[in-house]
Amino acid sequence: MENLSNLRSGMNSAYRAVRGTLICLLLTWVPSLKLFAAFGIWVFIVWYMVGLYRAGKDIERCRRAFILSVVSIIMAVLSMSPFGFISIPVSIVRYGVEFLIVYLVCISVSEVTERMGAIEVKKEGTMAWQVNAVCFGLMAVISILELVLFFCGTDIRDLSLLANMLISLLAKVFYMSFLKSCDQALNGGRKKQETD
Repeated sequence: MENLSNLRSGMNSAYRAVRGTLICLLLTWVPSLKLFAAFGIWVFIVWYMVGLYRAGKDIERCRRAFILSVVSIIMAVLSMSPFGFISIPVSIVRYGVEFLIVYLVCISVSEVTERMGAIEVKKEGTMAWQVNAVCFGLMAVISILELVLFFCGTDIRDLSLLANMLISLLAKVFYMSFLKSCDQALNGGRKKQETD
């Protein structure tokens, strides 16, 4: 049996970080908590990256996902530009990078859990990356529409942000569910009894 201690702790961190990010995204809808939620999102993004880094010590594709997550952070900062002609194309490329991260994690960790006999995790991983592919594709289409309308003199940035946030929530729910299943499979089912 492989030594998967880094993968175990990495997937546990990744799951908890994605769950925390999801909660913070929901809290951004509460005006008085918006600033704290935004700060929390950045904290959980770093925590997620730490999880990928740990998992990358055991799995090469998770190491690539970690490197891509660094690229994604840089793109996220660039996409905060107030200039639509810069921020929108960067956001579109970032969606592709973020999908690739999800894909790499899903297929690589699914292979490991399948060798351990957790076949249902592979199915959940396939579902997670496929749903994320559709969601990131929709987000890219919305951003392209926003860019076209920007050059036509119409600003739909607020509507685009709302739509992308809702689609992103859906993608994160499926990914979080997969990470939770991975965490449970890698830790021999111990996590199933925890209430978290």
